[in-house]
Amino acid sequence: MNKKIKSITAYRFDYIPGDEEQEEVQIDGYKTAIEEFDSSSNLIKEVTFDDNEEIEQVYVYNYNEKGILLEEILYYDSDEVVNRKTYSFNDKGFKEKEIVHYSEEEYDTIVYKYNDKDQLTEKNHYNSDEEIETTEKFIYLNEHLIEDSIYNEKNKLISQKLHKYDERGNEIEFLSNDFVEDIKFSKEYAYDEEGRIIESLTYNEKNQLKEKLLYEYDLGKKPIQMIDETAFKKNTLKFIYDEKGNLISQEEYNRNDELINKICRTYNEENLLLESDIVINNIKENISQHYVMKNEYEYF
Repeated sequence: MNKKIKSITAYRFDYIPGDEEQEEVQIDGYKTAIEEFDSSSNLIKEVTFDDNEEIEQVYVYNYNEKGILLEEILYYDSDEVVNRKTYSFNDKGFKEKEIVHYSEEEYDTIVYKYNDKDQLTEKNHYNSDEEIETTEKFIYLNEHLIEDSIYNEKNKLISQKLHKYDERGNEIEFLSNDFVEDIKFSKEYAYDEEGRIIESLTYNEKNQLKEKLLYEYDLGKKPIQMIDETAFKKNTLKFIYDEKGNLISQEEYNRNDELINKICRTYNEENLLLESDIVINNIKENISQHYVMKNEYEYF
């Protein structure tokens, strides 16, 4: 039986590059983040730090006796609350209201509505004066979301996302329209006989191909290679897993087969991430960056 985690502390250790006669040197590490959990494994606190280990921001999470999140509080480098979110739920456990508190007088309210299949059908966003700002509506075909549209306070359509699926339930087309920013793009997806995605194509508003992603797999469902191609790059990402399915190596190469970045990961016997060894190469500037991220676990 796995032990329950009480906290995870993350550290970063940078390396100073050496020359031809001297190896690189690891400098003293510093704490970058802490996550704390209760005895029910609920995340109750997140703290992030800068490179001087000064607090950047703190998230605090409060739950009810059933482990349902009721409150989320954000602080920066002091005890002053930046914003606070509170949640309420219906009898089925679905979120029905979210309030974002900016101050005692300023807050936003989001109200959630569901159909008789418990599918989210509407989100209404109100300001502090209880005036509606946006309405987001969701339309389904059976269990699949096919339309997600957002309307402003005048009920004018300002954003829309459309989805299409094949007979196996795989999403094959996606269309996004932002009518405010005048941004439109679409995606097409292809799958193999196992239902694994093998190709993703992204088009701009003129239906010009802007990005192509190609995937290769091992005998399971984990990708072992991905090719990311645009007009400006053609990068190949390669993935290696251990016998437990943990990703232990990730490498990215440019079109000239030059290494852009590499991440090597190690895990403990419980498959928890212990260390990530990261190398980033700036080919144009001939600059390399090397650092290690380490996790320390405390248990109940």
